[in-house]
Amino acid sequence: MGAAAGIRVGARLRQERAILSQQQLDTIRLRAQQPAFAAVVQRLHADVAWTFQRSLTVPERTAGYYHDFFCPEHAVQLEYNPESPTRHRCPVDGAWFSGEPYDSAWLWSVNYELAQAAFRLALLWQLEGHAKHRDNAATILLRYAERYPDYHHPEDYLPLRGKVTHSMLDESVWVIPMAWAAWFLGDTLAPADATAIRDRLLMPAAEHLSENRLNEVQNAENWVNAALGTIGVVAGEPDLVELALNGPFGFRQQVTEGVLADGAWFEGTASYHFYSLAPMLWQARASENTETELRQTPQLQAMLRVPLQWAYPDLTLPALNDCWYHSSLLDECGHGIPPTAGFYEIGAGWYDEPAFGTLLRRMYRDRPRDSFEALLYGPDELPTEELPRPASVHLAPSDHAILRHWGSEGSGAPYLLLKAGPHGGGHGHPDKLNIVLYANGERYSPSLGTPGYGIGLNDTWYRQTLSHNTVLLDRTSQPPGDGRMCTFRAPEDGAFGVADAEVRWTEPAGPYADAHLRRVLLTGPGYFLDLFLVQRAAPGEIDWVYHNRGELETSIPLGPGDVDAEANTGYTHLSEVQEGPAAGAATFTFAGDGWGLLLALAGGQPTQIIAAQGPYNPASETIPILIRRRRAQHSCFAALFHPYAGKPQVESVSWYPAEPTDGPPVACLVEHSGTRDLWLLATDPDTQFPVAQRPAADQTFAYPVQMQE
Repeated sequence: MGAAAGIRVGARLRQERAILSQQQLDTIRLRAQQPAFAAVVQRLHADVAWTFQRSLTVPERTAGYYHDFFCPEHAVQLEYNPESPTRHRCPVDGAWFSGEPYDSAWLWSVNYELAQAAFRLALLWQLEGHAKHRDNAATILLRYAERYPDYHHPEDYLPLRGKVTHSMLDESVWVIPMAWAAWFLGDTLAPADATAIRDRLLMPAAEHLSENRLNEVQNAENWVNAALGTIGVVAGEPDLVELALNGPFGFRQQVTEGVLADGAWFEGTASYHFYSLAPMLWQARASENTETELRQTPQLQAMLRVPLQWAYPDLTLPALNDCWYHSSLLDECGHGIPPTAGFYEIGAGWYDEPAFGTLLRRMYRDRPRDSFEALLYGPDELPTEELPRPASVHLAPSDHAILRHWGSEGSGAPYLLLKAGPHGGGHGHPDKLNIVLYANGERYSPSLGTPGYGIGLNDTWYRQTLSHNTVLLDRTSQPPGDGRMCTFRAPEDGAFGVADAEVRWTEPAGPYADAHLRRVLLTGPGYFLDLFLVQRAAPGEIDWVYHNRGELETSIPLGPGDVDAEANTGYTHLSEVQEGPAAGAATFTFAGDGWGLLLALAGGQPTQIIAAQGPYNPASETIPILIRRRRAQHSCFAALFHPYAGKPQVESVSWYPAEPTDGPPVACLVEHSGTRDLWLLATDPDTQFPVAQRPAADQTFAYPVQMQE
């Protein structure tokens, strides 16, 4: 059948329920012939080439849990080989895994691959009218339609179960491109085949999903809504469209209650932010030619904007909470999430937001513009301007403070994030007042995110306070809590930047009962001061924890150590443990390849220094960890951090008073690059540190630090 016949017959269906209008389809076909979009068409052909070389066999049983398809030792995803259903290789050491849960988890990728192929084959049919693309897409749809009623989940997994897949979340992700494929094929299908796809696949999937959902504001519910809304449009079922849009926990409730005022998804992680935005955009696209045009929902544009504010200077993303560690604005932003190019092609095509187009221009500097979203929704031309310099920002009510421009510029510019704000629900981490440091093009002290949920380390390490840069009491992870930003000032707006946050707990028992933590970050030229104040109801153990890549070197002698660990709080995962007392101020260096960090610690109450290695991400690697341990009811941990390239520019750090104290120092003198900076930290500096006692300084900064009542 020729292209014209296929397009003409399919158009009759689209007049009734149009995901794309006839005018849009005509425009897309014209764009597909233009050189600017040649890479998209080439990529579509490459993505479906395997369907003409291998059997299009659908699984005979329900797939397993994707997160079980990981090496339990190295916490990395096993290699997917579509022709090896029972042997799966670890990419780190080449070890092979067979049997359960690996064989069932392998089926997740089989289903995903088939669904994505069906979508692309059907799109190619619309673009070029070649019967081979239509026939292979139809084969995939019909083979699933034949089996779908007989799929049954082998486990009692209510209310989250899937049929083809492990969960209702995976089922939704799988069925959306299948529904689009059915719409692209339209009435070119034989009537019996069209009926089978609708009545044995799409509608039963919608019924199953409507009966197996979380019924809460959560990322997975957005996928269910998108699946129900898309099937409703394709199958001509307005009740499904209405349920997905205005029903309990539908699209409108999700964007109203789940998207914070700053544009961030409430779970506080870049991966789940995009994972929630992706189905919202699918639902908006499916509704584009119905009575409700969801693209104008203001939260969608805000959600596209906020990752640009989160991003490191190299446009990778901090792995806060359950975030995939290698998430990036330039490539992948997490498992099962479309590459970020697709998000911003839609954003640049829909919204008058120049940054979306300039981000795309940066993405395509080193790669072709080949996402199908570019062809369907992207602008005809991309802007010639470069991305603007990102500003320091306080994202409220997420209460993420990001301080920039306190050192060098460009991709190596320093970046400091202080995390307070909401816990983040089930994907939150116990890391109130955690800091993240990036400088000189390196992740110095990153948040580690998650390596996947199917391995024990995820709960016993990555979701423990010890794996973050903050404080924990009595070697017990922090309970969930909501912090708040007390003060924020961008370095661009004054002599120095400030991020000052606190968290309080009102737990009825345990070490965090009536505990109060406050952290103050003050940025100088190429360095920052960190003052961490702790107040607890009764004396007990306090651990100040910091991780940094590089080789750890210390100014004080340390001997073999043994952390008396509780298995459920992360300490058992520490290795190469050394420890020793610190009588006063101490200096440590983390040395990388051409870069490093100088860490100058103030004295205080009797302190035990513990140096160790802990799991990095991936867990096959390790990262140095420094712990300052004290036993006290009130304490202040003061430090100076100086990330540098080549050699340090900070020459000396002096704390006042020099003798130990349980409160914050009244002052700090920093000598760097021939300049002397004096920081006055006392609440009454004239009394506590009279002018006559102060050292000579070229410039003086003042910020009072005390525990706020």
